Amino acid sequence: MTQPSYPGQQHTEYNLPRNEPVEQARLEEQAKGLMQLMHGKIVHAPLDNPKKLLDVGCGTGIICRHLAQQYPSATIYGVDISPVPATSEKPENVEYIVGDIKQLADATDERVKDGDMDYIYQRLLICGMTDWPGYVRQMTKLLRSGGYMEIHDYAEIMYQCSSYPQDGDKIISTEEKWLRIKHRGAAQLGLDLHIGPHAEQYMKDAGLVDVQVTKYASPFGTWLAGQRPETEVIGEHNAKLLGKVFAETVLPGITRGLGVDKEEMRTLQEECRQSLAAGEGKYWVFYVTTGRKV
Repeated sequence: MTQPSYPGQQHTEYNLPRNEPVEQARLEEQAKGLMQLMHGKIVHAPLDNPKKLLDVGCGTGIICRHLAQQYPSATIYGVDISPVPATSEKPENVEYIVGDIKQLADATDERVKDGDMDYIYQRLLICGMTDWPGYVRQMTKLLRSGGYMEIHDYAEIMYQCSSYPQDGDKIISTEEKWLRIKHRGAAQLGLDLHIGPHAEQYMKDAGLVDVQVTKYASPFGTWLAGQRPETEVIGEHNAKLLGKVFAETVLPGITRGLGVDKEEMRTLQEECRQSLAAGEGKYWVFYVTTGRKV
């Protein structure tokens, strides 16, 4: 069955399942795992009585609901290329907008006009956002003076530690053929699979100041939960669910322009599943980057 199309969707790069209950449930579980990983702290920027907040790529609306509760006097706008599923009650101070944020901003939509936002949040747009430098500049224009931008995302770099994650741990992802090919496809599409650590420079280049970066180790499996209980839920999610969605949807989508034949793709998909399975000492890094507009 053909999936419905929504405003801006045909022009937007997106390489995860759309509008599927199983994927929506995965996104909710992932969000809860990341919230636990960050000790319940979603907003890292030092906001002071914000009035207008924007969540770009709001997905199931879980972050919008959190922001609405944390800032009950603010208006929260959630933008996504697909409708937010009606599985949870929408708070009164939340408004969902279906569309591509780049097109909405260019069209001077009154809800997302220049110099009007106190806070712009985006998380896990790694497989969908093209031209990150241009996007960050565009979102910076939407911020008021003193407003904050916050980006939560990964770098698709896998590390191996002996017992506890630390700087200097061995990078093991360079040995993975499926990931090297995925990076080639991403470059062709204009995606940045290292957006996590790159967000800092993109913000600085856009003129944001007081740029801060916080890093969280996100394991594959529950091997770290004994030392750091906050990693248990996201570790279980990573090991049980990411291999399937990456192999079946993300990898074929991102590499679609490289001419990979069916037999090779099946081999790469199996390598992807094995690579993203639980493994002692295996993790990647989740980056939180904040910056303020002068």
